Amino acid sequence: MCYNHLTLTSTRVPPQGYTSITSVCVVEGLVVWGTNTGTVGTLQLSPPFNKVISKVNSACVTNVSYHGNHVISITTEGEVSQSYIAWDKASLLSKPIIKIDYKVLSLQCIDDSLVLVTALEKSFILNVETRAEIQIGTKERKQGVFGGCVLDRHTLLVARPGFRLWYTGSTGHVIKTLQLKPVLSETAILSVGGERGLSSHLPRGGVINRVERVDDKIIVLQCAGDVFVFVETIELTVIGWFKEAVLDWSTYTKCIVLLYPGNVIKMYSVLLRMVPAS
Repeated sequence: MCYNHLTLTSTRVPPQGYTSITSVCVVEGLVVWGTNTGTVGTLQLSPPFNKVISKVNSACVTNVSYHGNHVISITTEGEVSQSYIAWDKASLLSKPIIKIDYKVLSLQCIDDSLVLVTALEKSFILNVETRAEIQIGTKERKQGVFGGCVLDRHTLLVARPGFRLWYTGSTGHVIKTLQLKPVLSETAILSVGGERGLSSHLPRGGVINRVERVDDKIIVLQCAGDVFVFVETIELTVIGWFKEAVLDWSTYTKCIVLLYPGNVIKMYSVLLRMVPAS
């Protein structure tokens, strides 16, 4: 009998040596970052390694997202900006979009006009052109740090209390619910370092602080602040986990990208191999 075993291999990713980086996003061969002084930067991860850095806001940038050569960023003040990457001018052409009064945890672009917003109070879809909010589901949730992510143009994942995830459409309609509590309670699940006892590291309230897509079958959950859990969504099994204290993180095509203090960004390739079950 065999099971999938998770291993991670790391690669250090630029940029280094800039003003304190507070948020990071890696997508489509780009690393995008925000800083505590309101600067947003982008860097190509392959030749010619073009780089663009511009001042977007005066406040700390807490989250960045990318779609179609545009960067969406939000600050501690709730100011959302959209920046067009002008590679030929080596600059970002930015404009303010909206000020969000909620305590925003993350933003993710769905397309050029729709953004998934996860906030302390609720999760919703924001139309940046009309400023309209699209409600997700019909049931409100309690206040807390619940994550969400964009799987594709038509499918979103939104965390709910009790280690549940909603699959929803970009219209806010709930398609189905994933019940992860039984899966996360398995005592034999191995960490990347070979440790058992995942359930002892998870919060009693069943809160998924953040969720991201690794590939078509794998998602990664962040729970209790520093516990990362990889879940295979077809058979609904946990394939590995690890603990790591980071400032921010992102995923990109079978990779997880971690931001550490001191502007250190590391990209870990997510590898699965079959090993005999013990």
